[in-house]
Amino acid sequence: MKNIFFFLFVMIFSVSSFAQSIENSQRYNGVKEIVGIPDGMTYNEFLKVQREITWQRIAAAAFIPGYLHFYTDHNKEGYYILAARLIASGVMVFAAVDQLNYTNSLNLFSVASDFDSVQTRSERNLLLFLGGTVVNFIGFAIDWTHSDWIIENERNQIYYKYGLKIKANVRPNLSFYQKKPVYGINLVVSF
Repeated sequence: MKNIFFFLFVMIFSVSSFAQSIENSQRYNGVKEIVGIPDGMTYNEFLKVQREITWQRIAAAAFIPGYLHFYTDHNKEGYYILAARLIASGVMVFAAVDQLNYTNSLNLFSVASDFDSVQTRSERNLLLFLGGTVVNFIGFAIDWTHSDWIIENERNQIYYKYGLKIKANVRPNLSFYQKKPVYGINLVVSF
Protein backbone atom coordinates (compact mmCIF):
# COMPACT_ATOMS: atom_id res chain seq x y z
CA MET A 1 0.00 0.00 0.00
CA LYS A 2 2.86 2.35 0.83
CA ASN A 3 4.38 1.66 -2.57
CA ILE A 4 1.17 2.64 -4.33
CA PHE A 5 0.95 5.93 -2.44
CA PHE A 6 4.61 6.64 -3.11
CA PHE A 7 4.16 5.88 -6.83
CA LEU A 8 1.09 8.13 -7.04
CA PHE A 9 2.93 10.94 -5.22
CA VAL A 10 5.89 10.71 -7.61
CA MET A 11 3.61 10.65 -10.66
CA ILE A 12 1.55 13.64 -9.51
CA PHE A 13 4.67 15.61 -8.56
CA SER A 14 6.43 14.90 -11.86
CA VAL A 15 3.36 15.69 -14.00
CA SER A 16 2.74 18.96 -12.18
CA SER A 17 6.43 19.88 -12.47
CA PHE A 18 6.47 19.22 -16.20
CA ALA A 19 3.23 21.19 -16.63
CA GLN A 20 4.79 24.17 -14.89
CA SER A 21 7.87 23.83 -17.05
CA ILE A 22 5.79 23.81 -20.23
CA GLU A 23 3.95 26.89 -19.02
CA ASN A 24 7.26 28.65 -18.32
CA SER A 25 8.58 27.60 -21.71
CA GLN A 26 5.56 29.05 -23.47
CA ARG A 27 5.99 32.28 -21.54
CA TYR A 28 9.38 32.92 -23.17
CA ASN A 29 8.37 32.13 -26.75
CA GLY A 30 8.07 35.88 -27.36
CA VAL A 31 11.79 36.25 -26.64
CA LYS A 32 12.60 34.29 -29.80
CA GLU A 33 10.88 36.92 -31.92
CA ILE A 34 13.33 39.79 -31.45
CA VAL A 35 12.75 42.05 -34.42
CA GLY A 36 15.89 44.15 -34.29
CA ILE A 37 19.14 43.21 -32.66
CA PRO A 38 20.63 46.21 -30.84
CA ASP A 39 23.95 47.59 -32.10
CA GLY A 40 26.87 46.06 -30.26
CA MET A 41 25.05 42.93 -29.12
CA THR A 42 27.38 39.96 -29.43
CA TYR A 43 26.33 36.53 -30.62
CA ASN A 44 27.01 35.13 -27.14
CA GLU A 45 24.65 37.70 -25.61
CA PHE A 46 22.03 36.88 -28.23
CA LEU A 47 22.29 33.19 -27.30
CA LYS A 48 21.92 34.05 -23.60
CA VAL A 49 18.66 35.86 -24.36
CA GLN A 50 17.40 32.83 -26.30
CA ARG A 51 18.13 30.24 -23.59
CA GLU A 52 15.25 28.60 -21.84
CA ILE A 53 14.73 25.51 -19.74
CA THR A 54 12.26 23.15 -21.37
CA TRP A 55 10.83 19.97 -19.90
CA GLN A 56 13.10 17.95 -22.22
CA ARG A 57 16.15 19.57 -20.66
CA ILE A 58 14.76 18.97 -17.18
CA ALA A 59 14.21 15.30 -18.00
CA ALA A 60 17.79 15.07 -19.30
CA ALA A 61 19.08 16.77 -16.13
CA ALA A 62 17.40 14.10 -14.03
CA PHE A 63 19.75 11.51 -15.56
CA ILE A 64 22.77 13.65 -16.54
CA PRO A 65 24.17 15.37 -13.44
CA GLY A 66 24.94 19.07 -13.93
CA TYR A 67 23.39 19.15 -17.42
CA LEU A 68 21.57 22.45 -16.97
CA HIS A 69 24.67 24.21 -15.66
CA PHE A 70 26.65 22.94 -18.64
CA TYR A 71 23.82 24.25 -20.85
CA THR A 72 24.12 27.71 -19.29
CA ASP A 73 27.93 27.68 -19.75
CA HIS A 74 28.59 27.57 -16.01
CA ASN A 75 30.83 24.53 -16.16
CA LYS A 76 32.43 24.91 -12.72
CA GLU A 77 29.09 24.57 -10.93
CA GLY A 78 28.13 21.79 -13.34
CA TYR A 79 31.23 19.80 -12.39
CA TYR A 80 30.46 20.29 -8.66
CA ILE A 81 26.95 18.92 -9.17
CA LEU A 82 28.32 16.12 -11.35
CA ALA A 83 30.81 15.10 -8.66
CA ALA A 84 28.29 15.25 -5.82
CA ARG A 85 25.69 13.21 -7.68
CA LEU A 86 28.21 10.63 -8.90
CA ILE A 87 29.54 10.16 -5.35
CA ALA A 88 25.97 9.86 -4.05
CA SER A 89 25.17 7.30 -6.75
CA GLY A 90 28.31 5.38 -5.80
CA VAL A 91 27.22 5.33 -2.18
CA MET A 92 23.82 4.00 -3.23
CA VAL A 93 25.42 1.25 -5.33
CA PHE A 94 27.81 0.36 -2.50
CA ALA A 95 24.92 0.06 -0.03
CA ALA A 96 22.89 -2.13 -2.39
CA VAL A 97 25.84 -4.41 -3.26
CA ASP A 98 26.88 -4.73 0.39
CA GLN A 99 23.31 -5.60 1.35
CA LEU A 100 23.13 -8.19 -1.42
CA ASN A 101 26.47 -9.79 -0.47
CA TYR A 102 25.81 -9.82 3.25
CA THR A 103 22.18 -10.91 3.39
CA ASN A 104 21.53 -12.31 -0.11
CA SER A 105 18.68 -9.82 -0.44
CA LEU A 106 18.33 -6.36 -1.91
CA ASN A 107 15.50 -5.52 0.43
CA LEU A 108 17.00 -2.65 2.42
CA PHE A 109 13.81 -2.06 4.39
CA SER A 110 13.62 -5.43 6.11
CA VAL A 111 16.31 -6.10 8.67
CA ALA A 112 17.10 -9.40 10.29
CA SER A 113 16.05 -9.60 13.91
CA ASP A 114 18.08 -12.72 14.75
CA PHE A 115 21.59 -11.40 14.40
CA ASP A 116 22.47 -8.05 15.85
CA SER A 117 25.41 -7.44 13.48
CA VAL A 118 23.28 -8.19 10.40
CA GLN A 119 20.62 -5.78 11.61
CA THR A 120 23.16 -3.04 12.29
CA ARG A 121 24.76 -3.51 8.88
CA SER A 122 21.38 -3.54 7.15
CA GLU A 123 20.36 -0.36 8.94
CA ARG A 124 23.64 1.26 7.88
CA ASN A 125 23.04 0.23 4.27
CA LEU A 126 19.53 1.64 4.41
CA LEU A 127 20.82 4.95 5.75
CA LEU A 128 23.57 5.08 3.09
CA PHE A 129 21.09 4.34 0.33
CA LEU A 130 18.59 6.92 1.55
CA GLY A 131 21.37 9.49 2.03
CA GLY A 132 22.57 8.95 -1.54
CA THR A 133 19.01 9.31 -2.81
CA VAL A 134 18.53 12.57 -0.91
CA VAL A 135 21.84 14.01 -2.17
CA ASN A 136 20.92 13.04 -5.75
CA PHE A 137 17.53 14.71 -5.45
CA ILE A 138 18.99 17.85 -3.88
CA GLY A 139 21.65 18.01 -6.61
CA PHE A 140 18.97 17.74 -9.29
CA ALA A 141 16.86 20.44 -7.61
CA ILE A 142 19.85 22.77 -7.28
CA ASP A 143 20.81 22.16 -10.91
CA TRP A 144 17.28 23.03 -12.05
CA THR A 145 16.53 26.03 -9.84
CA HIS A 146 19.96 27.64 -9.97
CA SER A 147 20.17 27.27 -13.75
CA ASP A 148 16.75 28.87 -14.12
CA TRP A 149 17.92 31.75 -11.92
CA ILE A 150 21.13 32.10 -13.97
CA ILE A 151 19.21 32.26 -17.25
CA GLU A 152 16.77 34.84 -15.90
CA ASN A 153 19.56 36.93 -14.38
CA GLU A 154 21.67 36.94 -17.57
CA ARG A 155 18.61 37.80 -19.66
CA ASN A 156 17.77 40.74 -17.37
CA GLN A 157 21.36 42.01 -17.47
CA ILE A 158 21.28 42.04 -21.27
CA TYR A 159 17.89 43.78 -21.31
CA TYR A 160 19.24 46.42 -18.97
CA LYS A 161 22.52 46.82 -20.89
CA TYR A 162 20.83 47.49 -24.22
CA GLY A 163 17.77 49.26 -22.85
CA LEU A 164 15.35 46.71 -24.23
CA LYS A 165 11.90 47.75 -23.18
CA ILE A 166 9.14 45.38 -22.26
CA LYS A 167 5.68 46.57 -23.26
CA ALA A 168 2.68 45.04 -21.56
CA ASN A 169 -0.35 44.91 -23.84
CA VAL A 170 -3.62 44.02 -22.20
CA ARG A 171 -6.20 42.43 -24.49
CA PRO A 172 -8.94 39.86 -24.07
CA ASN A 173 -7.75 36.32 -24.57
CA LEU A 174 -9.81 33.36 -25.74
CA SER A 175 -8.82 29.98 -24.44
CA PHE A 176 -9.29 27.34 -27.14
CA TYR A 177 -8.33 24.48 -24.85
CA GLN A 178 -11.79 24.35 -23.36
CA LYS A 179 -15.17 23.82 -25.01
CA LYS A 180 -16.44 27.22 -23.95
CA PRO A 181 -14.31 30.32 -24.57
CA VAL A 182 -13.02 31.87 -21.38
CA TYR A 183 -12.14 35.55 -21.37
CA GLY A 184 -9.10 36.67 -19.45
CA ILE A 185 -6.28 39.15 -19.36
CA ASN A 186 -3.15 38.28 -21.28
CA LEU A 187 0.11 40.17 -20.95
CA VAL A 188 2.16 40.11 -24.14
CA VAL A 189 5.88 40.83 -23.98
CA SER A 190 7.26 42.48 -27.10
CA PHE A 191 10.48 44.28 -27.80
